[in-house]
Amino acid sequence: MSSQLPSFQRHALDFNLSSYRDRFEHHEKVMRARALATKTPLESGLQFTMDMEIPQQNSNSHSRLVPIVAPTSHVRNSTVSLRLLDPLQPGINMYSQVWAAAPIDVPDTRLVLKIIQPSMCRCPEPDDSWGWEYADPWDLAHKEAWVYRNLAHIQGLVIPYFFGLHTIITPSQETAWVLVLEFIPGPTGDVILRSKSMPMLQNFCRLGMAAAHGLARGGWALTDIRAPN
Repeated sequence: MSSQLPSFQRHALDFNLSSYRDRFEHHEKVMRARALATKTPLESGLQFTMDMEIPQQNSNSHSRLVPIVAPTSHVRNSTVSLRLLDPLQPGINMYSQVWAAAPIDVPDTRLVLKIIQPSMCRCPEPDDSWGWEYADPWDLAHKEAWVYRNLAHIQGLVIPYFFGLHTIITPSQETAWVLVLEFIPGPTGDVILRSKSMPMLQNFCRLGMAAAHGLARGGWALTDIRAPN
């Protein structure tokens, strides 16, 4: 039996979704910020310093070890400087940009940064149905962090270890939110699905179904199961 969790508290928008004028003005504001962001994008070598939340080692004997991100990783929080390495999911009109990164003091450790930069997120045209198409960037970041924290018992097993939600200032001087996650090496779902190796496909499907069933048994709804995720 799953325990009852408090519901996620959504962020109050600073504009009225039901007002065409508000939607138009918000869209124009986002497009201006996007123009700046595309001129000065995230790039390899950029550094950001964060007060990292160090997750606890999962006690399950099959769990992965918590990545070492700082000489003081044994404490609950550590100030860590990270360097961007390679883009894993760049682009515009996505819910996030995803980068591989490394702690400057522990360069052999790899992490994943899920960067939610408001101007680069999907922003429907003012005439579109914003009631269901608009996803507030604040909500995107904080809801995902809320989910990771409530799934701490399967971090290091089914899902990556979570090192907290942080804010950064991008090169275009925009505030963005960053989820810092364990980097799990291996082929992506897309690569596996394109593979002609049946054993690899079968193992991928077996692991995916085990993860989906584990989440479902824990009382979690799954709404976006697809290869890239």
